Amino acid sequence: MNDKQRSVIGKLRIDILANDSHRNDGYEYKRFEVKEHSGFIEIISEVGLIDDENTLASVFARTRRQIFIGPRGGCRLAGTHVRGYRNVIIAIST
Repeated sequence: MNDKQRSVIGKLRIDILANDSHRNDGYEYKRFEVKEHSGFIEIISEVGLIDDENTLASVFARTRRQIFIGPRGGCRLAGTHVRGYRNVIIAIST
């Protein structure tokens, strides 16, 4: 993992939660995994309401993303043609 990728991961961690929670304090990360695959970084993120475990909100009200970050810091949302940092933040993959 290089410095550009580390920088993008830090920004994504902040911006995804801010976007998905609509800047509301009632949301948290349920999952934020970072994996490295031959020069590429894979991020799996899931944001949901605090204490929503074992409720319908845990099924229907969570946002999930799988994002790939290239060696130069470029972002792509898995399974779509969405590319670029801003577009990855706005788009939601479920």
